[in-house]
Amino acid sequence: QGPHPSPLVGPRRRTGARRRAALAASRARAPCAMAPAAGAKRKQSEEQLTPKEKVVSCCVGTARFLLKVWNALLRPSIHVFFFWSFLIYLICACFLVVAQPAVNDVFCKVRPQKQFDGAGCGNCSSVLKICPKPDCWRHAMNVTYQANASSSKGSLYFQFQDAAAENDCYKVIRDPVTTPLQMLASILDEERFNNLAVSAACKRFHCGVLQNAILTQTDLVSYTGNCTNTYDSKPQAEATFCPCAALNQDGWNEGEMNATPSSSIFGQQTQWSQNTAVIFEVCGDVDIFIAMQGACQHWIGDRPKWCPPPAPTPTNATNATNTTNTTAAATTATNATAPAARRLAPEPIAEAPAPGGAWTAATVGEDAEEIERTGKIWTLEELAHARRAINEVLGREDPTVVGADNDADSDFRSLSEDLVDVDDRAASRARRKTFDDIVSEAYERQFRTRRLQTTGTTATTASTGAVANDELVEFEVGDWSPCTCYQQCIRGVRTRTVTCTADQCKLPKPAARETCTCAHCAMCDIDLRLFIFFCIYFAQALFALIVFLQYLRSTTVTEDDFIKQSRLTRCSGCFNKGLPPLLRILVLVQLFQVVWLLFDVWLATLAQEYLGAHQKDCFASNDLRTVSVVTAILWLLQVMMGRFTVTYSRKPDWLYSPNRPSRAFLMRQFRKVFRSLGP
Repeated sequence: QGPHPSPLVGPRRRTGARRRAALAASRARAPCAMAPAAGAKRKQSEEQLTPKEKVVSCCVGTARFLLKVWNALLRPSIHVFFFWSFLIYLICACFLVVAQPAVNDVFCKVRPQKQFDGAGCGNCSSVLKICPKPDCWRHAMNVTYQANASSSKGSLYFQFQDAAAENDCYKVIRDPVTTPLQMLASILDEERFNNLAVSAACKRFHCGVLQNAILTQTDLVSYTGNCTNTYDSKPQAEATFCPCAALNQDGWNEGEMNATPSSSIFGQQTQWSQNTAVIFEVCGDVDIFIAMQGACQHWIGDRPKWCPPPAPTPTNATNATNTTNTTAAATTATNATAPAARRLAPEPIAEAPAPGGAWTAATVGEDAEEIERTGKIWTLEELAHARRAINEVLGREDPTVVGADNDADSDFRSLSEDLVDVDDRAASRARRKTFDDIVSEAYERQFRTRRLQTTGTTATTASTGAVANDELVEFEVGDWSPCTCYQQCIRGVRTRTVTCTADQCKLPKPAARETCTCAHCAMCDIDLRLFIFFCIYFAQALFALIVFLQYLRSTTVTEDDFIKQSRLTRCSGCFNKGLPPLLRILVLVQLFQVVWLLFDVWLATLAQEYLGAHQKDCFASNDLRTVSVVTAILWLLQVMMGRFTVTYSRKPDWLYSPNRPSRAFLMRQFRKVFRSLGP
C-alpha cells in the first residue's frame, strides 16, 4: 500500500488551507447575511433607549468620530506631518500672492525726489520723465492718470496707453519744459522745426493734463483757493495747497476769454495770448475755452488772468457799457481779419468729393483734418482725385488713374511724399501724418485682394523668396534701453537698435521697441526675493502633498506586497526616499530667506544710524511687516512639528537609513541636525 503520508505535512497542510478558505468565505458572506438581522436588532434597541441613553450614545459616536480624525490627521505620524506641512506651505504661498500687490502699491507711493528723502530721480532703475519736473506738472500727471487713465472706463485711458508706448511723445519732454502748457508748446515746436511726428493720442492726453491743471481737478486748482487731496498726490502737509494756481496767471492776456477763438491765431497780433494760440493749435478744438469761460463766474479767490473782469456795479454801468462796446468792436474786427485757410474748430463735416470733383490744396488739407476727426477711410477713386489735385498744385502732369498700371506701389508712396509740399501751403504736420496713415491703409485694402489672387509667377517668387530668406544674414540687435515712463509704476516703452549689415536681412525684422512697466523707486529691493519666496513655498507644498499621498498609501501595504513590486510601487519608493530630504533642504533655504527678510524690514530701520539708507523704505509697508512676521512664525511651527514627529513616530522599516559611525564628526552632527528638521 505504500507509506502513509505524514500527518504533520500533507493532510494537515491541506486541511489548514481548506479551513482558511472556508473562514474567508464565511467572513465575506457574514455581512450580507447578517445585515438585515443586525439592522433590525439595532433599530429595535434604539427604540428601547431612554432619552438619557440616547444622549450618551450620541456622545460616544461623536467621540469615536473625533478619535478617527485624531488618528487620521492629528496623531503623530509620518503622513500626518506631511499633510500639515502641505497646508503650512500652501498658506504661505497664498499669503505672499495676496500681499505682494499691496506691498508694491505702498512702494509706488514713495516719492523718489531727494527733497522727500528719496533715492533721487536719476537713481531709479527706470527713466522717469516727469519725476524731476516741478510740483504742478508732477501732480497734474499723477491726478490725471488716477482720475482719467488708470482703468478702461477713464476718458483718457486709450490715449494714455498709446502715448505711453510712443517714443516720440517722450522726446518732446526736454529739460526746459516744466509745465503742461510748455509741453504743448514743445509739441508744436518739434512738429514745425524738427519734423517730429507726434501722434494725436499724445496730444489728446497732454491736453487733458492741462485741462485738469488749470480748470477741472480740485487737487490742482480751486475756485476758492483751497485745494483738496483726493488722489493723495501731495504730502499731507500740502494737502490744501494748489500747485497749479500760478499756471492761470503766467503768459495770458488780461480777460482774453471774453470770446472764443474760431480760427488759426498762431503768430498773429490779436487779443489772444501765446498760451491760447498753443492750446488752439495742438488740441484742435474750442471745448476747453468754452469750459474756461463758464468757470469764470464761479471763481472767488485768486481769479485767473484770462477771466473777463467781474460784472460791473450799478454806479459804473456807463463805463462798463462803453468797455463792452469797445471789446465787441475789437472782437468783430479780429474775426473779420482772421485767416480761414484751415477749419480747426469743430464744424459740420463735408463729404469727400465725388469722382471728377474739383480738388485744391486747401481742400486737401481740410479733408485730411476731417479724416483725423472722423476716422473716415478714402476710397481708391477719392485718392486718385487727391493725386490729381496734388499734381495740379505742384505743376505736374496728371498721371493715369491710380492702380491702373504696374507702378501702383511707387505711385502711392510718392503720394505721401508730395503731400509734404501741399501741406506746407494748406495743412499742418500732424494732419499730414494722419493722412499718410489713411493713404497706406486704403492702398492695402484695395490691392491686398489683387495680390492674393495672383498665381503662377507670384507663387513661385514667394516660394523662392522664402527659401532665400533662410540664407540671409540676421539683423543685429542691441541691448534694451531702461524702461521710459512718465512716472513710476505705470506703462512705458523701451527701445533697442536693430540694424542690417547687408543689403537684405532675414525676415521678420526684430522689434525695435516694446511696452514695459516702470518699477518703483523706493529704497527696498524686495520684489525678486518675494517671488523666490513664493516659488519655494509652492514647490514645498507640491512635494509635501506628493509625499503625504505616498505615505498614506503605504499604511495599507503589507510585507507580502513587496514580494513582487509593480512599477507604481517602485516610483512611489523613489518619492518616499528622495522628496523628504529635498524638503528639509528647502526648509534650510527658507531659514536664510526669513532671516534676511526680518533684517531688511526690522533691523535695517532700527540700525539706520549705522547702515544709512540701506532698505530704509521696507519698514513703510504694513503688509511687508506682516509677511516677515507670519513667515517666521510658520517656519518655527513647521520645524517644531517636524521635531515632534521625529521623536514620537517611526518610519517604516524599509525606509530606515542608519547614521554610519565611519562618517566624519562634522558630517554626523550635520546629519543629526538635518534629520531633526523632519522625517
